[in-house]
Amino acid sequence: MQLLENIKQYAQECPKRIAVRNDSCREAVLTYEALERFSNVLAAYINQNVPKDKSPIIVYGNKNPYMLVIFLACMKAAHPYCPVDTSMPRERMRDIMETIQPHIVFAAESLQDDFFSVIPLEEIVRICNGEQDCGNIIPAIQGDDILYILFTSGSTGKPKGVEITAGCIDRFLQWSESMVKPYQGDDFVFLNQSPFSFDLSVMDVYTSLFTGGTLYIIDDAIQDKFKRVLQAMEQSEAVVWVSTPSLADMCLMSKKFSQALLPKLKMFFFCGEVLPNMTAKRLMDRFPAADIINAYGPTEATVAVTSQIITRELAEDESALPVGKPKPDCSIEIWRTDGTLADRNEAGEIVIKSDTVGRGYFRQPELTKAAFVPYLQGFEQRYAYKTGDQGYLDEDGVLHFSGRSDMQIQLHGYRIELSDIEQNLLRLGIVSSAVVIPKLDAHNKLRRLAAFVVLAPDAAEQNDEQKIRNRIKEALSQRLPEYMVPSKIICLSELPRNQNGKVDRKKLQMLI
Repeated sequence: MQLLENIKQYAQECPKRIAVRNDSCREAVLTYEALERFSNVLAAYINQNVPKDKSPIIVYGNKNPYMLVIFLACMKAAHPYCPVDTSMPRERMRDIMETIQPHIVFAAESLQDDFFSVIPLEEIVRICNGEQDCGNIIPAIQGDDILYILFTSGSTGKPKGVEITAGCIDRFLQWSESMVKPYQGDDFVFLNQSPFSFDLSVMDVYTSLFTGGTLYIIDDAIQDKFKRVLQAMEQSEAVVWVSTPSLADMCLMSKKFSQALLPKLKMFFFCGEVLPNMTAKRLMDRFPAADIINAYGPTEATVAVTSQIITRELAEDESALPVGKPKPDCSIEIWRTDGTLADRNEAGEIVIKSDTVGRGYFRQPELTKAAFVPYLQGFEQRYAYKTGDQGYLDEDGVLHFSGRSDMQIQLHGYRIELSDIEQNLLRLGIVSSAVVIPKLDAHNKLRRLAAFVVLAPDAAEQNDEQKIRNRIKEALSQRLPEYMVPSKIICLSELPRNQNGKVDRKKLQMLI
């Protein structure tokens, strides 16, 4: 892997350069020398203690720098890593664990459980600083080997694991390096704000390491206190910002969020949800020295496949911002419902043909077959990914995103299957019917989720409806991540139906 080769080179040429920094934890700083040495030692440990079967390894934690050591060690030992964030509820985590069936779990945060063999942080640090002979570690991972598995919301009520290969990452990084190169200097700092279990973090984490930059991490402990977030940003001296637009909107609420706070900032990279025109305009006013790049791409195609520098002219236009032209070695097609190609400016399903489309869904062949369509490029078989997103290509080949065609939505950059939430509501035992409806604002941006439920007979007999709603939310929070728990629970005696006998979602939309 070129990524591993680059890190090894930086460890030799500039060993004391800071690779990773998180000022809010005791393992605050890792140099390139330490990152290379520790990951070699840990890779040797994996080779000696885990069967050489290329099976996935779970990495549990939030933003501890040692998580990156573990990721790299897994790569070198040719085992895919699967990051699980500390915010993941126990039941959701159990679903992932039972799907992966890992031989070993590395826990960078406290994990008191009986899932599988857990190696805690103290032991990880001890191994990395030990005298274990790691020999001459030659990374065994290559092109089509799975590098990581990221779990996203699934329509069955269970999460599905997206498989991304080593080749996908190297090819993505060649592109991302070309995007950030104009902004590169002696102090090349990338600001990390997304959890490592969210694929947007791949952009800042690995592009930083690929280019010899410094990754400055803002973890969840800080993000809960906005004043501390601003202080951390100021200390970071960041050059490259990577996030969803929602985070920028939150930061813009403070007058301090400006070029004066981040004087070295040269680039905003947005992906994961729609970038509103107003957000872009406000950022241009606050950060006149920074470029704003709008991007598009699903987890299944490795972070992003298009990019567009947003100009003042585009931002002030009444039309939604474009998401840009495809990267090299990627073609975007728009398919009609019958599978034929749409004309320019004609809306349809966005289909991605790219050398960064992943392998499919882990141990879910039917889901993989439905979304990943084989095609020939020369004599080589590749896969096109049917995104389920709606959009169109204009006369210049620029992609415009216009929403979803199914029951999937995005909130704060996370993709959510509404049926995933509905299935988990039904599993609570106190709900007999459930429908989850997204609440959109005037700009068609998702603001919150509302759940309409019909209670089971025993629950319906209780008089305290507020208590029942609280009980439903509490029970859901044990099964689903916080961002998937509806902010509003509405109890009905029955769900409205349309003439076809289906739930009338449009009527329910009017009630929130």
